[in-house]
Amino acid sequence: MAERNKGAVVYSDGETPVLIGDVITCRSWSWLWRKKHGQVTYVPGISKRNPSMEHGGMTWVGTRHDDGTVIGTWVEPETQILKKDVQFVRRGDGEVEELGPDVELDG
Repeated sequence: MAERNKGAVVYSDGETPVLIGDVITCRSWSWLWRKKHGQVTYVPGISKRNPSMEHGGMTWVGTRHDDGTVIGTWVEPETQILKKDVQFVRRGDGEVEELGPDVELDG
């Protein structure tokens, strides 16, 4: 695996940085683990700090999905690698509404 910035959150491949606006898919507990499509709206270290997404030494990447839900996915603190549940599809190609510091999660 190539050297990378230890502070940057990366996808499960260990190399691709997670960026605001990335288009992703993930598995959801709802509807028997169906695949959900969405966009990254919060990245620790990039976004304006949200206490729901960074506390107790742990961090989460926020994603907003086609059905309007906002989900936080845990980031492994030692490696800064995002769980395999979130799969990178492509970089975003337009404006994205970032998760503000006062937005609460849906799940």
